[in-house]
Amino acid sequence: MQIFRKKNDTPWNVIDDEAVVLNLDSGHYYILNETGCRIWELLDGKSSIDDIADKICQEYEVDRNAAQKDTVRIISELEEEKLVEAV
Repeated sequence: MQIFRKKNDTPWNVIDDEAVVLNLDSGHYYILNETGCRIWELLDGKSSIDDIADKICQEYEVDRNAAQKDTVRIISELEEEKLVEAV
């Protein structure tokens, strides 16, 4: 069961249901859509990927497999950009 959290020094803000996340190392910023924003908010260092996918499934009434796939994809992209870290 993998658990991730946002890196402490990563500035971010929510604007119109989207998250704007700044990578201080690269200077790049990322815009996460509403679902990506919610996944970002749930990266608290306590919730597993499965927990987050379950929450997305409930809140957005999407298929469990689709929620799991999207959650894994978004977290993987965030990890690749060094915006999140495994706990």
